[in-house]
Amino acid sequence: MMKSSLLLHFLCHCCAVFAFAPRQAAPQHAVCRFSPQFSHDKILHNSTAFEASIFYWDGQFHQDSVGYHQQNGLTIDNTMLGYATGLPQPLSSFGPSPARVSNARNEAYHIMLNTLAINGSLSASTFIYPANPSSAAQIAASILSSKLQTYLTFNNAYPGYGGFLPDFRSDGTMMEPTHIDQASDSGKLSAADNGLLMWAVYGLINTLEMSGRPAMQQLRSSWARWFMYARANAKNIFMRATIPGDVCAIATLKPSFYTDVFGQNYTCERQDCLNNDPFEGELLTWKRPQLIATNYTGSVVDGSQTQPGATDYSHESIKKRHITPITVQKGLHFASNEQIKLLFLPYRDVEIVSRVYMNAEYVRTCNSVLMGRTPGMFSRTPNATVSSSAPNSSMAIETEQIQNAGVPSAAVFQEQELDMITPSSVFPTILFDRGIGLAWYKNMLDGKQMQSVYGSLAATRRDGSAVAREVNWENKAPTLLALLGGIVDIVRDGMKRDNIYDEFIQVTEREYGDVFESSRNGGAALMGEKVGLCMPNAQVPGQTLNDFSTCASASTT
Repeated sequence: MMKSSLLLHFLCHCCAVFAFAPRQAAPQHAVCRFSPQFSHDKILHNSTAFEASIFYWDGQFHQDSVGYHQQNGLTIDNTMLGYATGLPQPLSSFGPSPARVSNARNEAYHIMLNTLAINGSLSASTFIYPANPSSAAQIAASILSSKLQTYLTFNNAYPGYGGFLPDFRSDGTMMEPTHIDQASDSGKLSAADNGLLMWAVYGLINTLEMSGRPAMQQLRSSWARWFMYARANAKNIFMRATIPGDVCAIATLKPSFYTDVFGQNYTCERQDCLNNDPFEGELLTWKRPQLIATNYTGSVVDGSQTQPGATDYSHESIKKRHITPITVQKGLHFASNEQIKLLFLPYRDVEIVSRVYMNAEYVRTCNSVLMGRTPGMFSRTPNATVSSSAPNSSMAIETEQIQNAGVPSAAVFQEQELDMITPSSVFPTILFDRGIGLAWYKNMLDGKQMQSVYGSLAATRRDGSAVAREVNWENKAPTLLALLGGIVDIVRDGMKRDNIYDEFIQVTEREYGDVFESSRNGGAALMGEKVGLCMPNAQVPGQTLNDFSTCASASTT
């Protein structure tokens, strides 16, 4: 079992600076309904003021009981907002228990933003503590200390997870798995979500290592021990013993059993559901010396080497498709969330990868234009919020996630739901063209009820008739992180110090080059590279909804 080194002395005075309530706006950010104040041309010319307002108002989400629990540092997956006011619903509306749910993916996003604040980013600092960004690095360190202590306590109670995080619930003090069968002592772990978490912590450790302050070094040592512990368990938990190289998308386990005792049984939830895609699932399996294999010293060559468990991202995994006439990497749904790895690892350092993913944004933006009456783009998102059937009730009822939203003609799965557009869909576009990405973002925020005193909402219907009336990490963090460049620079520096960067570049260049470069595959050259990004040509209709009473509209300038 992992033992912890606690940081009990850290910043006690910070506990008093948070409060659950809409905070008073700074004079330069007086209007939370700021998006209509900016035109596309204004954003394309200079997006600085627009971005400052984004980080300030989305930073209002980063407070106790809205975006995270101050006491234990854990994220809150979503906060439902009232129909008229846009303020959080009472905790009683979440059922008999006030516990809120979250997951390893949200934890990764939270750690990344705290890391960037510690690393000196003013925008990240504004998100962490909008009232006084100069205090954000200290607050971030305090949050990360509390978070780690919560992880350690959870691991003591549920050692079978091996340091990794399942979907969980928390009321601010306790942390419990959400998917657990008490009768059979059975739990689950997501490989994709925990891959994001591991690289987020890798970035955090490298940032803290570069700090000269003793308290930061102690925090680094504590997180490094957690990282090494989880990494040592990764292969045993996620890799199928029967077929070397297969990694479970969802691993099942016995939470109360230690990782290495008789009776613990790690298996795939479904034997045909493996973590073998070249999208977000790649982060756990890509570089085994960092995550899966603790004693591996060889190199990844054609997906075959002495160390069991290689994943071969070759012609079977990296697929191409010509979309009149743009060559792209075929997606599962061709949704923006499939590109989340670009916020973590330096894929864009490889020229062919950067070109292929640039083409993807040509397709993503121009597809919405060609669809007609589509003022935004598509990614995984909550569906539109419906209200309680009780008389005179405006209480929101949580809805299911829409998982199948993207670009059908470029996807493996072409049956899709294309009713909801989400601001988070712009994050990969921002990585390639900040101005055009933000123009699409502004276009969706212009929809009624798409801005609140806690920043952007999750999604709106294309026709503007309803919104996903919640604020959450998945529909905020990717855009914020894209504006910050993700943690790519931090991770790149760490990979170079660990002597794994060159291999990452070589293997990535080989795998993508074998598929997309004509000199290697004997096919046509990459098509469509001169198509360009498309600007939005439609607006969200505004006849159905009214803006929240706490976030009144402002005139366009």
